Amino acid sequence: MRPNKSDDWKKVYNNRDNPCQNKFLFHYLQNKLENVVYVKVKNDGVNSMVWSKGNINATDEKIILISIIGIINSIKNKAITLEEAEKFLFSPHTRSIMQSKRCDSNIIALIDYGCELEDIKSIMPSKFTHTLNDIEQKALTLLSKYEKSETDFWIDE
Repeated sequence: MRPNKSDDWKKVYNNRDNPCQNKFLFHYLQNKLENVVYVKVKNDGVNSMVWSKGNINATDEKIILISIIGIINSIKNKAITLEEAEKFLFSPHTRSIMQSKRCDSNIIALIDYGCELEDIKSIMPSKFTHTLNDIEQKALTLLSKYEKSETDFWIDE
């Protein structure tokens, strides 16, 4: 959800916990009601992502789990690199944002597990495929526990 132009938004901080300082700028905006929205902006000035105000809801958590499953499958099929997976989701920065938005602790644990993939691949390469399968299975198990979403739209204007 993008900040409404009618709301009075002010920048409260930027580039906090930014692992990619050369490539992205991170801005945090706050309105009168103390709602904070996180905006990731490419260095070329194009907005690339806006997180919704407030806490993560069940629909958001389902989308995150679906993203985890997709990222793991993409790694398995060599469609993306581990570096890309870290930029998309498996980073301490993403974990921090998810935790501050009260994301389910099991999902945060999966993100933590995903953050370890590069280390596992370099230190224990024989366990890498097992680890990918384990993350995928845990994400699928969690996803199956959520109720069917019929009325929520994940992306708002």
